[in-house]
Amino acid sequence: MDHIHAKADVFFRGMETSAPQVHEAPRQQRTKRGASSGGSPAHAEQALELPDPLVHASEVLDIAFHESILKLEAHFFGHIPSMYRVGVSRYFPCDGAPHPGRFRQETNDLDSLEILIDLADVDDSRGPLVYVPGSHRYGSCRPRLLSAFGLPVEPRRLEDKDVENIYPRKTWAKLSGERGSITAIHNRGLTKGPVWPNPGGTSNKPTVIRIYITGRRQGSQYDWDGNLIRRWNFDRMSPFQQAFTHAVFFEEQMLA
Repeated sequence: MDHIHAKADVFFRGMETSAPQVHEAPRQQRTKRGASSGGSPAHAEQALELPDPLVHASEVLDIAFHESILKLEAHFFGHIPSMYRVGVSRYFPCDGAPHPGRFRQETNDLDSLEILIDLADVDDSRGPLVYVPGSHRYGSCRPRLLSAFGLPVEPRRLEDKDVENIYPRKTWAKLSGERGSITAIHNRGLTKGPVWPNPGGTSNKPTVIRIYITGRRQGSQYDWDGNLIRRWNFDRMSPFQQAFTHAVFFEEQMLA
């Protein structure tokens, strides 16, 4: 974990010298390689994404495609998922002022998971995510959940007071833990964050391996590039691991 974090830190420090955009992960859209995530100015956090982490920090592969994790995911979906997107992200506040976060959620009826593996300790002072346990069970799909709040499907953001009407604040969970901690989030559930009690703090830069996984549905298509990977890394994987990679093989001329 420390080795991956150190590698990622070199990239992120260089990327932070430019003006990063506010975070809203384009999970099911094509993203330009090496670009930071873009989104809405209403967010409290910014995020940077390591370009092609399975190439620039190939140690991520041994964690993201560990067979124990893959078996749990295959059991959850009942099949090999149609999307398995691996990234490494760093979050930090927009500026030194406190910002109220808003809850977000998926709006489609596909099952999807987000696996977060902490590369640094996350406590109450380092921007933990907030998740509402059990909220993914409310309604058979996300538009119905939004209707339960009396809100339109768009925008897909909820204020604290809206969520408290159904889920008391005391049931909300802060996703903190030591480096190496693994968290699985059902994306039909309500998630917000990170929470920034001290937005100006220099330690407020949680860094995670982030895996976005989506199940199969007849006729569904995803506009994404796949995971860029070196062929020798792919060749050393087991057939079970290879089934999850959705690999695009790295060629040296791609750096040109």
